[in-house]
Amino acid sequence: MGIPIYSARLFTPDARAFDWAKPFALELTYDRGFSKDRLVYATGKELVRMEGDQTDHPAILTKLQKCYRDVSSSDRFVALGAKQDEVQFSLNGTRTCRLQHPDIRKRLLSIWVSENSRDPKLSRRLKGQ
Repeated sequence: MGIPIYSARLFTPDARAFDWAKPFALELTYDRGFSKDRLVYATGKELVRMEGDQTDHPAILTKLQKCYRDVSSSDRFVALGAKQDEVQFSLNGTRTCRLQHPDIRKRLLSIWVSENSRDPKLSRRLKGQ
């Protein structure tokens, strides 16, 4: 039994096939509210689940504290992975930050767009597979 948390959409240039080497955007539209701290905590737990403990996780989470915001039902967070080492965040159309970190696009967005995600079926659907 699951409680809906968000709906997700993936955007690629010209609606081309998903490719980690190319820019893409992930949009999450929340079904309920969460604090920024809860979102950062959940992201940290997922990074550890997917990568194991890494020495740079605290640095990534500190950067995410500046990017994430509290969300309410219907809020729309977009993560634009335009570059391998950069993800830009916006909330409801307003840019919140630009996170730069080695290979952050794949490391962070794999939480939603990989076979290792909590919902591989959703991941495949987002990628059009």
